[in-house]
Amino acid sequence: MHRLVGGLGIALLALTVSSAAQQPRFGTRVDLVVVSAIVRDGQNAMVRGLAKDDFEILEDGKPVTVSTFAEVNAGNAAPQDNGRFVVLLMDNLATDPLYAVRIKQIAHAFADRMGPRDVVSVIFLNKGGSTATRNKAEVHAAIEKFKLSGNPGTPMAAAEHAIDTIGDLSTQLAKLQHPRKVLVCIGPAGYFNAPLKAGELEGSVGEAMRATARADVTTYVIDPFGLTTRSEAGPPLDAGRMGDSSSSGNVTRGPGIQGSMDGFARETGGEAFANINVFDAAVDQVWQESGTYYLLGYEPARRDNKRRTIEVRVKKPEMSARARRTR
Repeated sequence: MHRLVGGLGIALLALTVSSAAQQPRFGTRVDLVVVSAIVRDGQNAMVRGLAKDDFEILEDGKPVTVSTFAEVNAGNAAPQDNGRFVVLLMDNLATDPLYAVRIKQIAHAFADRMGPRDVVSVIFLNKGGSTATRNKAEVHAAIEKFKLSGNPGTPMAAAEHAIDTIGDLSTQLAKLQHPRKVLVCIGPAGYFNAPLKAGELEGSVGEAMRATARADVTTYVIDPFGLTTRSEAGPPLDAGRMGDSSSSGNVTRGPGIQGSMDGFARETGGEAFANINVFDAAVDQVWQESGTYYLLGYEPARRDNKRRTIEVRVKKPEMSARARRTR
């Protein structure tokens, strides 16, 4: 069992991997950039059975050679292989108390889906450590310790705290040798899924984004507020971006918060689920995508600290890949 430690009101991870947990069997080198990608067809169904030659990667718009490749299916993993590694970041700071029970219900739904090789960690946005474990009962017990804490102050302060926490957790997760690290933020999308302006990443949002890229952490956001056209799910939204219902993956979204869907979470290769009441469907999608994916490795043309864009494409028609967009 791996221990999590808290400090300065923000829970940080200090993780090691047991010797029994092994990487998937695929070639890799320290000079490679490894990207995890999920693929869907025109009906939003997950696509399996693709080969290395079915993919192409562009860095800063220029093709690079895919050097290593593996398809991972955690549900069919051998006993010595990794299952899923999922961190549940529960908002006990900014969410309206009326939605505390729903946050716990969403988190419990993840614990219910755990298999024997899956590791789930429960961590709170404000104060308190937790445990990363394969024991389902321990995950449920950790979720039950959830309590609202403190006053978030202004919406801007709460949003900055949420993004800073994602960055801090990602920095700690960089130490963890696992092929796919998934961070699920259960709280207001307006706080956890910061909108990105013209691809520019500055300030705390930029720092958090770079941390997720270095650690190859995929973030998802599940907003507990349900169907609403109000901006109660975080900082005020731009009314001009409110539109008709849209869909992505397996979850349909209504109007009101659509404009921030293509924000922080999507930049890391994940999704934000907001203005929905189908929380089980959102959990199912995250759980499926956490365990069924492709690992693609390539050697970058340059090794530096500059932000580089990544685009993963599938050569077959009516198929699309979703992966992190930066390194």
